[in-house]
Amino acid sequence: GVGLAAPQVADSRRILVADPGFEGDDGELRKGIELVHMVNPVITQRSKELIKWDESCLSVPEYEVGVKRNKTITVRYQGGDGVAHEKVYDGFPAVVIQHEMDHLDGKTLLDHSSRLKRSRYLKRQAKARR
Repeated sequence: GVGLAAPQVADSRRILVADPGFEGDDGELRKGIELVHMVNPVITQRSKELIKWDESCLSVPEYEVGVKRNKTITVRYQGGDGVAHEKVYDGFPAVVIQHEMDHLDGKTLLDHSSRLKRSRYLKRQAKARR
């Protein structure tokens, strides 16, 4: 996974950690360089432009769904040290942050799915548990 929100580990605080990566000078996405710790994140600006990304999630195993997200977002948050930050995320990093913020609001990928796809997944999971 590229991120984890506190509610995913039964903690109700508005905290997330993510390694959304960043685009290098060559246009390639770099990972493992900038781990982000966000406390009480708030999206202060959203681009009108949307991108659709096929997302998966540790909270919903073996499931993938295309989700439309804002291509660019500005997020205000406190770091783990209590210092206020504001940062712009674009493309995949913006998708990662929005995905993790969904968890802070009690949403999972199942909430972005059609009723039919969600129902099929839940039935498959129930059958696997039997």
